[in-house]
Order: sequence, then C-alpha cells, then structure tokens
Amino acid sequence: MKIATRCGVTVAMLGVLLGGAPALAAGAQAVEKPAAPAAAEPCPAARVTGFSALLDALSTGSVAGPSVLYGIALAALSQPLPDPLGTAQAQFLTQGAQGVQQLRAEAPGYIDQVRTVIAPFSAGNEMANQGVDAFADGLDALADTGGKAIAPSDLTLRQIAILVRTARENPPTPCSTNSID
Repeated sequence: MKIATRCGVTVAMLGVLLGGAPALAAGAQAVEKPAAPAAAEPCPAARVTGFSALLDALSTGSVAGPSVLYGIALAALSQPLPDPLGTAQAQFLTQGAQGVQQLRAEAPGYIDQVRTVIAPFSAGNEMANQGVDAFADGLDALADTGGKAIAPSDLTLRQIAILVRTARENPPTPCSTNSID
C-alpha cells in the first residue's frame, strides 16, 4: 500500500517537473490513502524461569493427555459389565468422553490465564537463572567427582543438568505493539 502511494507521488512530481498535466492527473489518481494500521496482537505474557517450561509441558499434555488416558480407560472398560455395574460403566464412559472434550477445549485458556498471572515474576528471571545455573553446575560437579563410581550416573547427571538449564528464561523485554513496515 505504501509503495503505491510513493509511486503515485513520484509520478505526480515527475508530471509537475515535466509540465505535463495528464501525468499530474494520473499521479493524483494513483495516490491512495494509507490504510489504517491493523489491530496489533496483544503482547504475549512474559516467560518466567522454570514455570514457563512447566506450563509449556502442561499445555502439550492438556491436548494429548486426556485422550490417551481416556483411551486406556476405554480399553480396560470395553467389556460390558453385568447390571447394576453395566449402567454405571455406561455413564462413566459417556461422561468421560464429554469430560475429555471439555478439558481439551478449556485447558489452554486456563493455562494462558496462569501465564498472565505469573508474568510479573519474570522480573526475577536473572536471579532465578543464577539459581538454575548453580543447581546445574552442582549436578555437573557431582558427575565429575562421584559419577564414575556408578557407570551411567555421570552421563545421567550431565543430561539432567542440561535439562535443568532449559528452564532458564531471558529477562523480560518491553513489548511494542507498533509495527514497522
């Protein structure tokens, strides 16, 4: 949109320089009003050391987990039971299916609400990152000193230290809703 405006202004200016009224008229027709800026997306909630990684896992689990658990329960309860247990079994399976659908639909919203509530704690990310690093460094030191006594524990401790370090988050940065073309 801005390119068309710039080209139209350029054509109009060229028409004025060359003294041509038709070029000026054509340039004036090519000029478009700039479009109103699109509504900016809201800033995402700031990430908090340790908690955001946990919420990411819960978010993934809230989509897949209920269906998997319901599938396991369905496999275990697929054989009809004699009455009065058969009636209770049917109710359980029906309500379970509805509950799975409801949980899959509503859980992401609840997780986003938790993200918003804990976002102010991102101010402490630098200090929390130091704690994460100290804990991971301790695991590395333990792997160096005592890990070789039990063969796979040194590798396991180092892998846990790498996993712990993934909980680090960057300090929060201001979110700008202005878009630059």
